[in-house]
Amino acid sequence: MLHVILILFKIIGIILALVLGLLVLVLAAPVRYSFRFHTDENAPPGGQVKVTWLLHILYVRASYIDKMLDYRVRIFGYQIMGNQKEFLEKKKKREQKKQQKRQRKEEKDQKDKKEQPEPELQALSLPEPEAVSEAEPEVKEKASSGETEVLKDDVVVEAEPEVKEKASSGETEASEDDVVVEAEPEVKEKASSDETEVPKEDAVVEAEEKEKSAKTATREKSGDGQKKTAGEKTGRKKTVKGKKKRRESLGDKIVAVRTAWQEYHGRQLLDFTKKSIIKILRHVLPRKMRGYIHFGFDDPAVTGLVTGTAAMFYPKYRKTFTLEPDFHQTCFEADCSGRGRIHPGFFLYIGITALMNKDVRNLIKKML
Repeated sequence: MLHVILILFKIIGIILALVLGLLVLVLAAPVRYSFRFHTDENAPPGGQVKVTWLLHILYVRASYIDKMLDYRVRIFGYQIMGNQKEFLEKKKKREQKKQQKRQRKEEKDQKDKKEQPEPELQALSLPEPEAVSEAEPEVKEKASSGETEVLKDDVVVEAEPEVKEKASSGETEASEDDVVVEAEPEVKEKASSDETEVPKEDAVVEAEEKEKSAKTATREKSGDGQKKTAGEKTGRKKTVKGKKKRRESLGDKIVAVRTAWQEYHGRQLLDFTKKSIIKILRHVLPRKMRGYIHFGFDDPAVTGLVTGTAAMFYPKYRKTFTLEPDFHQTCFEADCSGRGRIHPGFFLYIGITALMNKDVRNLIKKML
């Protein structure tokens, strides 16, 4: 037993080690990128961007040259996205092959259905011998009963002479029958008149029913219209109420953030957020950069503001990169290239440090 338990613990430990190793690779393996951009007054803009991760397991490349966009995405060297002619042709061929396979499967299924006989036809084509054998005695019984009926007919035939004898005595009654027969035409005439009256009554009833159905239809239409108008009104009221609630909730959240900012040392939180943003920008920005950028805006204040923000990071690239602001005219010329890397684990580190800060935790609690 102990030997089996130790083997199980070994397997669990190996699985956990593999999972931890994968997590470390995902968090520690950097996402590398490189770019190049160039533009001029006389030439159209163009550029190229390339992103790789973990020994080119993930490879992304995009370029814009001569007003033509070209991109491709590969995983383990297998292209899954792109706009090249070769890739699109291969994709079409794969789709055609898939359609052909589907058609073949459908044809096979149809053939199999046609070849298989229906269960009802099988039951009709193959009668059970037991049912036939059971039906034979019934036929015999019917034959015996038929003989008895024949005997009854003989008895009736023998009784016919007696009827003939009574016919002579019934001549007096025939006169009464003639009277009844003469009365029959009158009855037929009355019946014919009644039949003519019945359709008239039916036509009146049908007309009344049509009027009633038309009235009910008009009522239903009016009711449906009223229901639709009422439903539209209720829907509009609900939308208005929902918008009001959202505005009120947003207003409450803004007020809660303001109060929390004032209560829990807003300046300290502001300093912490500034530091964290600067750290993220330094980590994300390219480590090496070459070239120049010559720019200018209509308002000189805007150019000054842009140069001031760029000056925060300019010392890092001052040897290989030049920034040329122009305060007199609007212009933009550039020819630069660079490369850098981004560690996913760095963002996890920033999140943990933010949660470790007391002011941030108190602000989150106050907002929730």
